[in-house]
Amino acid sequence: MRLSFRYKPALIDLIEHTKLLQEECKKLTSLNLALVLVHDVLFSGGIQAGDGPIKQAVLCHKTRLSGELQKLKIKHGVKSNKDLAQTGDSRTAQIPRYVCINTVLWSFEDAIQHFVSKGFTLKDLFPALKKEFSKDKHIPALLLFQPQVSLQDEEAYQMGKVILQDKASCFPAPASADSAVIDATSAPVVCQPETRQVTRKHL
Repeated sequence: MRLSFRYKPALIDLIEHTKLLQEECKKLTSLNLALVLVHDVLFSGGIQAGDGPIKQAVLCHKTRLSGELQKLKIKHGVKSNKDLAQTGDSRTAQIPRYVCINTVLWSFEDAIQHFVSKGFTLKDLFPALKKEFSKDKHIPALLLFQPQVSLQDEEAYQMGKVILQDKASCFPAPASADSAVIDATSAPVVCQPETRQVTRKHL
């Protein structure tokens, strides 16, 4: 949601011009939901969730959305999508990039050493510089980076060893080792690596 917040004015403009909510009112019942999905289609390489009516409700408008995006860039005199991001809101700069470590594939300690080997420095407090990172104070296996840091091209991300998501999605479900857990999330296992680690035989 952090990235879609940066593009919120542009996204609202696109949604209004394509009449997306009016035409898909039975499936897209929330502006916030539409903001996230349209952002993923246009700015983030596609919607990662599995196929379904809500995803298709946005994808069937992809051509129109892309056309309106080009018109919007011409209107604002910019060439890159990134130039449409708002930079004046100080709240955006205060939200870190949360990196959840998939402890099913490697340990938290190995992940820390990996980023150190990439030139990052582990700090106790919120990272003040782009090449710094820190541990989250509330959630195990969660790292904090500066919001300007991009990890989409990072090998660990592409291999599923790290997961980029908001902090609210990183809280592990409380489960004991002998629990039988049904994962009914939109991205099974991925969102809850800690729970997966604890209940490996019963998930």
